[in-house]
Amino acid sequence: MIRHTLLLKFNSCAASMERDAILQSLIALCDRVGAVNSLACGPDVDPRSRADGFTHAFSVVFGTEEARQAFRALPDYAEALAGMAQVAETMPLAD
Repeated sequence: MIRHTLLLKFNSCAASMERDAILQSLIALCDRVGAVNSLACGPDVDPRSRADGFTHAFSVVFGTEEARQAFRALPDYAEALAGMAQVAETMPLAD
């Protein structure tokens, strides 16, 4: 089991539709890769305000390392990261 998590700090000027479109694009990519055990994404709603400025999270659990590698190797994954760069204050590291 491999957990792949992105913590995002969207700009305050990022429209809700932009944020949702980015998260939906990542969800759609999961449909193209086998061995996805679970998927969760959305805004931080913790009332204790411990998010350190992060506004959203995307987390997917892959059944195998190969499935995670296939997900990250998809050209559309790089495009999704590039789209995030347009509306995010900080970006996850792409390796």
